Amino acid sequence: MKISQRTSSRQAAIWVTSILITCFFVDNAVNKVISPNEQLKGGLNDVEIVIVGILLLLFVVLFLIRKTGVWGAFFLTFYMVVTLTQHIRHNKPFAGTVGIIVLIVVSVLLRFPKLISRQK
Repeated sequence: MKISQRTSSRQAAIWVTSILITCFFVDNAVNKVISPNEQLKGGLNDVEIVIVGILLLLFVVLFLIRKTGVWGAFFLTFYMVVTLTQHIRHNKPFAGTVGIIVLIVVSVLLRFPKLISRQK
Protein backbone atom coordinates (compact mmCIF):
# COMPACT_ATOMS: atom_id res chain seq x y z
CA MET A 1 0.00 0.00 0.00
CA LYS A 2 1.37 3.40 -0.93
CA ILE A 3 1.83 6.09 1.69
CA SER A 4 -0.77 8.38 0.10
CA GLN A 5 -3.33 5.56 0.12
CA ARG A 6 -2.55 4.80 3.74
CA THR A 7 -2.94 8.47 4.65
CA SER A 8 -6.25 8.81 2.83
CA SER A 9 -7.53 5.58 4.40
CA ARG A 10 -6.54 6.89 7.81
CA GLN A 11 -8.26 10.21 7.12
CA ALA A 12 -11.41 8.38 6.03
CA ALA A 13 -11.32 6.29 9.21
CA ILE A 14 -10.89 9.45 11.29
CA TRP A 15 -13.87 11.08 9.61
CA VAL A 16 -16.10 8.02 9.91
CA THR A 17 -15.32 7.38 13.57
CA SER A 18 -15.66 11.06 14.46
CA ILE A 19 -19.00 11.36 12.66
CA LEU A 20 -20.38 8.20 14.30
CA ILE A 21 -19.31 9.37 17.76
CA THR A 22 -20.69 12.86 17.18
CA CYS A 23 -24.04 11.59 15.90
CA PHE A 24 -24.44 9.18 18.82
CA PHE A 25 -23.64 11.72 21.52
CA VAL A 26 -25.49 14.69 19.98
CA ASP A 27 -28.62 12.55 19.67
CA ASN A 28 -28.19 11.31 23.24
CA ALA A 29 -27.58 14.84 24.59
CA VAL A 30 -30.45 16.47 22.71
CA ASN A 31 -32.86 13.80 23.93
CA LYS A 32 -31.71 14.44 27.51
CA VAL A 33 -32.23 18.20 27.15
CA ILE A 34 -35.56 18.06 25.28
CA SER A 35 -37.29 15.27 27.19
CA PRO A 36 -35.46 14.45 30.41
CA ASN A 37 -38.52 12.75 31.88
CA GLU A 38 -38.33 10.04 29.20
CA GLN A 39 -34.66 9.20 29.89
CA LEU A 40 -33.29 6.43 32.05
CA LYS A 41 -32.78 8.12 35.38
CA GLY A 42 -29.89 6.29 37.03
CA GLY A 43 -30.80 8.08 40.26
CA LEU A 44 -30.89 11.56 38.68
CA ASN A 45 -33.78 14.02 38.61
CA ASP A 46 -34.94 15.87 35.46
CA VAL A 47 -32.75 18.95 36.07
CA GLU A 48 -29.66 16.77 36.51
CA ILE A 49 -30.51 14.87 33.30
CA VAL A 50 -30.66 18.20 31.41
CA ILE A 51 -27.29 19.20 32.90
CA VAL A 52 -25.80 15.87 31.77
CA GLY A 53 -27.17 16.54 28.26
CA ILE A 54 -25.58 19.99 28.16
CA LEU A 55 -22.28 18.57 29.41
CA LEU A 56 -22.40 15.89 26.71
CA LEU A 57 -22.78 18.59 24.06
CA LEU A 58 -19.80 20.42 25.54
CA PHE A 59 -17.76 17.19 25.55
CA VAL A 60 -18.59 16.61 21.87
CA VAL A 61 -17.41 20.12 21.01
CA LEU A 62 -14.18 19.47 22.93
CA PHE A 63 -13.81 16.17 21.07
CA LEU A 64 -14.19 17.81 17.66
CA ILE A 65 -11.70 20.63 18.26
CA ARG A 66 -8.17 19.46 17.48
CA LYS A 67 -6.48 21.14 20.47
CA THR A 68 -9.00 19.73 22.96
CA GLY A 69 -9.81 16.45 21.21
CA VAL A 70 -8.05 14.26 23.75
CA TRP A 71 -9.89 15.95 26.64
CA GLY A 72 -13.21 15.55 24.85
CA ALA A 73 -12.50 11.88 24.23
CA PHE A 74 -11.51 11.46 27.88
CA PHE A 75 -14.79 12.97 29.13
CA LEU A 76 -16.91 11.02 26.63
CA THR A 77 -15.14 7.80 27.60
CA PHE A 78 -15.62 8.58 31.29
CA TYR A 79 -19.34 9.15 30.69
CA MET A 80 -19.60 5.83 28.84
CA VAL A 81 -17.71 3.95 31.58
CA VAL A 82 -20.21 5.31 34.13
CA THR A 83 -23.02 4.23 31.78
CA LEU A 84 -21.38 0.81 31.46
CA THR A 85 -21.28 0.35 35.22
CA GLN A 86 -24.97 1.27 35.44
CA HIS A 87 -25.84 -1.26 32.74
CA ILE A 88 -23.87 -4.00 34.47
CA ARG A 89 -25.32 -3.09 37.87
CA HIS A 90 -28.90 -3.30 36.57
CA ASN A 91 -28.31 -6.42 34.42
CA LYS A 92 -28.95 -4.56 31.15
CA PRO A 93 -27.23 -5.38 27.86
CA PHE A 94 -23.94 -3.49 27.58
CA ALA A 95 -22.31 -4.60 24.33
CA GLY A 96 -23.32 -1.35 22.59
CA THR A 97 -21.81 0.68 25.40
CA VAL A 98 -18.52 -1.21 25.13
CA GLY A 99 -18.62 -0.70 21.36
CA ILE A 100 -18.92 3.07 21.78
CA ILE A 101 -16.00 3.09 24.22
CA VAL A 102 -13.87 1.14 21.73
CA LEU A 103 -14.92 3.50 18.92
CA ILE A 104 -13.85 6.54 20.98
CA VAL A 105 -10.47 4.96 21.78
CA VAL A 106 -9.86 3.97 18.14
CA SER A 107 -10.85 7.44 16.97
CA VAL A 108 -8.54 9.21 19.38
CA LEU A 109 -5.62 6.91 18.52
CA LEU A 110 -6.18 7.58 14.81
CA ARG A 111 -6.42 11.33 15.35
CA PHE A 112 -3.51 11.55 17.78
CA PRO A 113 -1.00 8.82 16.90
CA LYS A 114 1.64 10.46 19.12
CA LEU A 115 -0.29 9.15 22.13
CA ILE A 116 1.08 5.68 21.40
CA SER A 117 4.28 6.68 19.64
CA ARG A 118 7.60 6.16 21.39
CA GLN A 119 8.98 9.33 19.84
CA LYS A 120 8.91 12.53 21.86
